[in-house]
Amino acid sequence: MGRKLLHFVSILSLSPVRCLTTFQFAEMSNLHTHLTLRSLRPEGTRKRAIPHGYGFDLVSCPNYFFEIMGWAVIAIMTGSIAGAPSFFFQVFDLALI
Repeated sequence: MGRKLLHFVSILSLSPVRCLTTFQFAEMSNLHTHLTLRSLRPEGTRKRAIPHGYGFDLVSCPNYFFEIMGWAVIAIMTGSIAGAPSFFFQVFDLALI
């Protein structure tokens, strides 16, 4: 398992195009989940709905999942020593919300 993860990280760090594509996917997916959450309650009603579909069937908070994915890609892409603490701070901050 660890070997596969290291191989994946090395592939991402060698290809800025893959990193930027993954980051763009994560951010667009985050936007999609925010728009889905916004549309759950029509304006002027008290009706509530349960989200389902894109991302919501896989994890309970896909907006946080995609946000963490974006920060992970930034940490990997920069390759600096500051990338990992920044990533863990963001994960910790999202966990407290």
